[in-house]
Amino acid sequence: MTRTIGVRAEASGPLSVLRTLCWSYTEARPIVLWVFNLRFLVGGMLAFGGEIPVVRAVVGGASWFLAVWVVYLVNGISDIAGDRANGSHRPLASGALTTNAAGSWCVVLAVASLSIAVHVTLVFVLLVVLMLTLGLAYSLGAHAAKKWAVPALAVAASGGLLTYLAGAEAFHGTIPSAVPVFAVVMALWIAVVGHAKDFGDAVGDRIAGRRTLPIVLGERAARLAVATGSAAIGGLGVLAAALNPALLSLAALGPCAVAVSGLSIAGRGQDRRAQRRPYRAFMVSQYTVNLLAVGLAATP
Repeated sequence: MTRTIGVRAEASGPLSVLRTLCWSYTEARPIVLWVFNLRFLVGGMLAFGGEIPVVRAVVGGASWFLAVWVVYLVNGISDIAGDRANGSHRPLASGALTTNAAGSWCVVLAVASLSIAVHVTLVFVLLVVLMLTLGLAYSLGAHAAKKWAVPALAVAASGGLLTYLAGAEAFHGTIPSAVPVFAVVMALWIAVVGHAKDFGDAVGDRIAGRRTLPIVLGERAARLAVATGSAAIGGLGVLAAALNPALLSLAALGPCAVAVSGLSIAGRGQDRRAQRRPYRAFMVSQYTVNLLAVGLAATP
């Protein structure tokens, strides 16, 4: 069944092309793609001071969305062995999407992203190039960042930080001080709490040769590290919110940190679904903080 689907994905014709595009979008993890869209919007909303240049903001958002899509599609291609070992049902791991089709879409989407970016600003084009470069550094090559816990999350956090800056550049043409502060706090949140993603993937990660936190430290120590780190970054977010009213949404990291810490400690030794609860809480926290930031920035 899996092989049949894979063959269909490479068949010619407009419907097959559209099908592979849809599978490529699914492979790139839509929930993550839309977190990046939200970060982009937050960067723009924190930056703008008056009328929003709608056309430039939309053009910039489209370019950035395509760039992030490329990054996560490349990651999916590089993760096939580990994903299959972990029982993933995503398109590449299941065979619904072939690596040839996915690779072709990576090229098309990257070219489209850069072609659109030139209509924003030169700084924005450079940010797009940096984002694509980070994505390649994360997933490809013998020294891919994803193989080690700290470099992997450092690259992921850098991608989040760049997204906030790109939003500010697209909306406003400059990057005011509130945006980097917000971006740094949220990048630290990604860099520390993002390790929760690896709790349920140890089997596949070992097969893929990765050195994630649970593999390097052991599950118990890794969970404690994430719980402690999330508490520290949550406290930093509350402090930043207290010092700058424009960053009030960061106060939500406080209760989010409590949730992540509790789930991280409680999930040890349970099934994979339970092990991934801290990561789900981490994703919810990102939507929560960023949506609050948009709402507060839009309030007169």
